[in-house]
Amino acid sequence: MKEASSMPDQPGPELPSPARISSRRHLLQAMLAGWGVILLAPALYILERYLVPAEEPDRQNERIDAGRFDLLPGPSEPPKLYRSKGKAIYICRNGQNQVQAISGICTHLGCLVEYNREHKNFRCNCHGSEFDQNGNNLSGPALRPLQPYRAEVIHDEVFLSPGAQL
Repeated sequence: MKEASSMPDQPGPELPSPARISSRRHLLQAMLAGWGVILLAPALYILERYLVPAEEPDRQNERIDAGRFDLLPGPSEPPKLYRSKGKAIYICRNGQNQVQAISGICTHLGCLVEYNREHKNFRCNCHGSEFDQNGNNLSGPALRPLQPYRAEVIHDEVFLSPGAQL
C-alpha cells in the first residue's frame, strides 16, 4: 500500500520577484505623481493669475472718435448712446455748447442704463437705480454716480478719452 503524501506534487503559486514588485511600485508612484500634477496645475494657474496682476494696455492716450459735434443731440434732446470697445457712453451737447459724456454702465452691478425721456433721467432696469442727467444717483441700490468721461472737440470731431475719467 502506498502512503498518502502530505505534500502535493505541484508547486504552489510563484511569488513575484523583488525586481517585479519594485517596477510595479515605481509605476504606481509615477501614476500617482502624474495625477497629482494634473490636479494641482489648475490650482497653481488660478493662484498665479490672482497673485500676478495682468498688464493692462495704456489707455491714457487712447481716444474714441464719437462723430461730428454738430450731429450730437442738443440740451433739450435725449442723449445719444455710443458703444465702442465694450463701453457704453451717453453723449450730448450741454447748454454751454460743450460736450457732456457719461458712462451708460450702472455702478451697482454693471447693467446698461436707459434714458427715460419722460422723467429726463437715466434708469437701470436691473435693480431700479436712477441717475439725473449729469449721472448723479437719485435713488436705488447704486451708491456711486455714473462715471463722467472727458470729451474733446478737435476740428468739429468729438473724441472721448476712456482712460481719462474725471
